[in-house]
Amino acid sequence: MKKHKPLVILALSLVVLVIAYFVYDHFRPRCDSIFEQTATKVVGNLDVVKAKGEPFVGREKVQEPAEASQNVALHLKTCCVTQQGGAMTPEQFQGCINGAKDYENKIQQVSSIIGEAQTAKDQGNRQLVEQKAAQAKQMASATTTLSVS
Repeated sequence: MKKHKPLVILALSLVVLVIAYFVYDHFRPRCDSIFEQTATKVVGNLDVVKAKGEPFVGREKVQEPAEASQNVALHLKTCCVTQQGGAMTPEQFQGCINGAKDYENKIQQVSSIIGEAQTAKDQGNRQLVEQKAAQAKQMASATTTLSVS
């Protein structure tokens, strides 16, 4: 039993650490999670013979958000914080959310137009390529900021 005592203590310590992290994670501000693209992860490598280990409990970044995604996330976080602070009515909060949805729709439209331009280029239709490029530039320049509906 004495041989296993350090392992039992280590295992119990890790369990307490994991539980403490999940309690902390549960009570952290919810608006912060809008901006993060992370996943909760619990990892533990243990080499019993050599007594080495790498415990990790926390949030691991899944991917770095693109600039447009960061703009939307920042807008939504602002909406969330303002609403939680009581400075926004439910209707205003919904308008704030709709502003992000409108921005996302416009970005998708620009992406679609660029796809149409690429298809026209592949087909050798130079006039349509120029038309779609101008349309994409115009829509993209009009889509540089998020608005509150």
